[in-house]
This record gives sequence, C-alpha cells and structure tokens, in this order.
Amino acid sequence: MAAARTWFRRAKAVTESRNYDYAIECYVSGLHKWPEAVEEGHKPLRVVATARRQVGKKGLGFLDIRKHPTGGKSAVQNMLNAEFIWAHDPSQTSYTEAFVINAAKAGAGSAGAWMASICIDSLYQEKKVAPARFAAIYTALDQILQSAQQASAYCIALDAAQQMVRLTETWARQHPQAQDSQKAYADASGKLTIVKGRFDSAESFRDSMKDRQAQADLHDVQRIAQSDARMDDLVARALADWEADKQSVPKLLHYIELLARRERDQDENQAVALLVQEFQRTQNYSLKVRADDLRMKQMSRHIRRLRDQLQPDPDNAARRAELDGLCAKALGVETEIFEERTRYYPTDLRFRFGLAQRYFLAQRYDDAIPLFQQAQADRRQRSQSRLYLGRAFYAKGLMEEAAGILKEAVNDHEIPSDDVGKKLHYWLARAHEAAGQKEDAARLYGQIIQWEYNFDDARARLEQIRRERVGGGGA
Repeated sequence: MAAARTWFRRAKAVTESRNYDYAIECYVSGLHKWPEAVEEGHKPLRVVATARRQVGKKGLGFLDIRKHPTGGKSAVQNMLNAEFIWAHDPSQTSYTEAFVINAAKAGAGSAGAWMASICIDSLYQEKKVAPARFAAIYTALDQILQSAQQASAYCIALDAAQQMVRLTETWARQHPQAQDSQKAYADASGKLTIVKGRFDSAESFRDSMKDRQAQADLHDVQRIAQSDARMDDLVARALADWEADKQSVPKLLHYIELLARRERDQDENQAVALLVQEFQRTQNYSLKVRADDLRMKQMSRHIRRLRDQLQPDPDNAARRAELDGLCAKALGVETEIFEERTRYYPTDLRFRFGLAQRYFLAQRYDDAIPLFQQAQADRRQRSQSRLYLGRAFYAKGLMEEAAGILKEAVNDHEIPSDDVGKKLHYWLARAHEAAGQKEDAARLYGQIIQWEYNFDDARARLEQIRRERVGGGGA
C-alpha cells in the first residue's frame, strides 16, 4: 500500500500539470501494488480519463492495445490492462466488462463492483446488448457477491447485489421476452434482500467503521438516484472542496458533474457559466468543451420533451412549430460548436465527423462530404462515415458513386446485422433501386428483413419491387 500511494501521489502531481498519459501510467503502476485501491487509485484514474478525453486526446492504437491483452493468465494483469485501455478511451464499454469479469477472478471485489456501476451505465445507453454480455457480467458480480459474503465484507456484498439488480433491470428492459433476463432479475432481487438483512444485522462491523460521513459521501456520489436534500449536500461539499483548491481541474469537473446530474436547467446554466468563466481565466479549452457538451445535452433534452408532448397530439401546429424552431436552433448552435472544435483540434477526426454530421443534417452536402472522407481514416467511425458519405452522394443524385461507397462499407463492416450494418445494406439497396437495379435492391431488402422484419420501410420496398416484377411478367 505504501508503494502504491507513492505512485498515486506522483499521478496526482502530473495530473495537475495535465500530463494525463503519464498520470494514467502512474495510477496503473500503483494499482499493480494495490488492486483494491478504489478511492485512492481507480476513482482518481477515472477522473484523469475523463479530463483526458475532454481535451480531445485519442484512444490507444491497435498495436498499443495488443500490448495490453485482457485474456492472459493473470486475472489482476488482465483487469488492469482493461482499465489502462479504457482510461485512454472511456467510450470503450467492452473494457469495463473485461475489468469486472477479471476483477471477480482476481478477488478484487470492491474494484469490480465499482466498475460494474460504470459498465451498467454504458450498457443502459446501448440500443441492444447481446444477452451473453449481460450473462457474463452477472456471473462475475455473483462471484463477487459470494466471495464477499464468505469474507463478511458486507459493503462489497451489498454493492455487488445492488449492481446485479441494476444490471438485470437493463437486461430485462432490452430483452423483455427472454426467460433468462426475468430469471436473473428475480434471482438478483432475492439476493439483494438477503444481503440487506445480513448487512443490517452486522452491528459490530458497522460500529467499527471510521469516518462514516466520508464513507457515505463516497458511496452516494456513485449512486444515480438521490434525494434532493442529499444531492444538495454533496454539491455543496464538492463546491467547497474546489474553492479550497481552485487550480484543480479534476475537483472543478467533479463539482460540475454533481451540479448537472439532476438535469435541471438552472443548475446546468450555472455550471456552463462557471466553466466558461474558468476557460476565459485559464485558457484550458477542455472546460469550454464541457460547457458546450452541457448546452447540447440540455437542448437535446428539451427537444425530446417536446416530441413526447407531440405524440398524443401530432396535429398541434403551435407545438410542432416550437419543436421545429428548437431543432433548427440546436443544429445551428451545434454546428458552431463543432466548427470551433475543429479549429482547436484540427487533427482530431472525431470532431470532423461531428461537424460533418451537422452539415449533413443541414443539407450542406458539399461541405459534409470532404469531412466524412477524412473522418473515415479513424477506424472507430469508419463505417458510420461511409454510411453518411453514401447518403450524401445519394441525396445529390449521384447513385453510382453512392453505391460504390456503400458496397465497400458493407464488405468491410465486421458485424453485418448490427444497427450500422443494416443501415448500410438499406441505403445500398436504395441506391440500387434509384439506379434501376431492382434485383440487386430486392436481394438486399430481403437480407435486411431476415435480420429485422420491420426495419424502416425495407419490407414495403421489397414487396413493391416484387409486385412490379409480377406485373411486368404478366404484361
């Protein structure tokens, strides 16, 4: 632990100088000495990962990832390799899963339960997660739970059981007809009830806990649902912590995250104003990025709310006009934001892709096409870039060029039946259909409906082509 803390102190020092890559190395080196250091190692490392991402730094390349395998003989090494890769790109959900699974094998239960919360938050945002992924995480959490119970580690057991329930709720929501998801939810709920009972009876354990308020704060910060009074208290503590050390960007970002967590306009506006103020003072552009992210998130929430209000009353002209006006305003604001980001980070292809998307939505296809062509050099967004490229050429009436781009994208895309794969097939079919190549289009539409019967209007288009074929034959 002493050796680990030496590494953690070094990591904190280099974080303050914004040397995020070296900070990650220092934290991981310390965690090799003390894999269960959630408060002193894993959590600060996550803050560094977030700050690194907000300044526009890229994830590891293919060769660097190969140097950090997550399937080796040592579970601890696998766990930390997964965290190392994830810290360089927190959007990589699969590495949080690898972390949890290997943490269970390594006996690092507190670290596994902590990362499970982050992992489940990411899974919740995905449209469709394979049941096997849910099952693997559930098995790992169950292993953590059982080990913690055997060791009378009631806090870890409670955390693991709570994450199991959260996981199975997401699992059941995405796969409501699957028996496995329903069975897992019932199993997790029962185990949580048992663990709560044992935790409540562990008087000697609870009485021996030191600094209960600090422990409660650390636990509650990770929770999604909070009472307003408790959330106000956590926000106030985070603000006081930052005001005592205003040079600390991680402390500022922690305060901002808590302030904006309830998604209330007043709090978000306050957070945006503070971030912009600190950006102007320090010229740290990552703060401006965070402020703009909050602005875009707020506008998206307002748009979703208006759309929900329109569903029961689709003919409400006033509300429709309000929605159209807000969508146009949001598109203009987001375009300006991404134009600015591409100026600050001219080599970051993610921002070029984001700007190209906004140009595409504004039907500025001549502006969007060169950016999508550049963005496809990033393997993480190659298929999406080619999808938009093909659609842009399609919108301009260049069907041969659209088909060429989309066909190459279909051939290169790794999972043909995922959401992007189906869209690539669909728009390639549309390009063939528009060019009069009806048989090629029909073949692609047929493949799509085998994957998802009601995908867009693929079935209707296929049926129309076949009716035309029969009608032509009869003539």
